[in-house]
Amino acid sequence: MSALDPSTVPRSTAVERRSALGTPAVCLATLLWASGGTIGKSADLSGLSVAMWRLWIAVVVLGAVCAVRRERFDLVTVRRVAPAGLLFAMNIAFFFGAVRATSIVNATIIGALTPVLVVPIAAVALGERLTRVTVAAGVGALVGVVIVVVGAGDGGAERSTKGDLLAVGSLLVWVVFFLVTKRIRSTTAVGTLPLLTIKTATAAVVMTPVALLGTSDAGDVNPTRLAWLLALALLPGIGGHGLQVWAHRHVDVGVSSVLGLGEPVMAPLIAWMVLGEAVNAVQGMGILVVVACLAVVTLRSSAV
Repeated sequence: MSALDPSTVPRSTAVERRSALGTPAVCLATLLWASGGTIGKSADLSGLSVAMWRLWIAVVVLGAVCAVRRERFDLVTVRRVAPAGLLFAMNIAFFFGAVRATSIVNATIIGALTPVLVVPIAAVALGERLTRVTVAAGVGALVGVVIVVVGAGDGGAERSTKGDLLAVGSLLVWVVFFLVTKRIRSTTAVGTLPLLTIKTATAAVVMTPVALLGTSDAGDVNPTRLAWLLALALLPGIGGHGLQVWAHRHVDVGVSSVLGLGEPVMAPLIAWMVLGEAVNAVQGMGILVVVACLAVVTLRSSAV
C-alpha cells in the first residue's frame, strides 16, 4: 500500500490544517477591516448611508453566490442567525452615532477595549484557555492602540457624555455579537456562507430605515461612489467578516479579539498610503508596539 494512500492519512489531518489557517485568516480579516475607513471615506457619503449601501450590495453578492451554490436556508437556521444580524446593525448604528457626537479618539479607545471584556468572558462561558503570554501581549497591544489614537489627536472634535455612552453601547453590542457568532459556529452545523448571508440581510433590513430617516444623501450615489461602495462591501464586508466567521471554529475568540486590535493601528497606515493622511512619530511608536505584541499572539496561537 502506498504511503500516500488517502486511507492511511489520519482523519484529523484536514482539521489540523484548517486550524493552522485560522490565525492567518483572522489577521487577514483584521487587515481588510482596517481598510474600511479609507474606502468608506472615499465614497464621500454620510456614515449611515455608506453602511446601508455596503450591507445591501453584500446581500446581492452573497445572494448570487448562494444561488450558484444552490444554498438553501431553513427557518431554523434563519432563527438561529437573525439575532446576530440584529446585533451587527445595532453595532453599526451605535458606532456612527458615537463618532458624530464625541471625538474619534474617544470612540476608538472605547472600541479597542473589546479584548478586556471578551477574553475573561470566553474563559468562563466558553471554557477557552488563557495563557500569560497572550494576556500580557493583549495588554501591550491595547496600550499601543491608545498611543496610536491619542497621538493622532481629536481633530478639534468635541467630547460628549452622550457620544461616549453610544461608544460604550457599540462596544457592548459588538462583544455580544462576537460571542454569539462564535457560539453559533461552535455548537451548530451552520456554515460560513449561510451565517454571513442571513446576518448581512438581517442587518440591511434593520439599517435601512435608520439610514433613510437619519440622512439626506442615501440616494445620492453616482458611478464613482458605487465603485467605492462595491469595494467596501467586498473587502471589509464579505472578505473580512467571512474570514472571521470561518475562523471562529479554529481560533479561540479571546485570541481573535486580541488580534483585532490591529485594526485601529493598520487603519492610519492604509489612510497614509491611499489618502496621504499623515502618520506622526508617536503613532509610529504605537504601531510598532501593537505589531510586536500581535506577532507574539500570532506565533503562540499558531504553535498550539
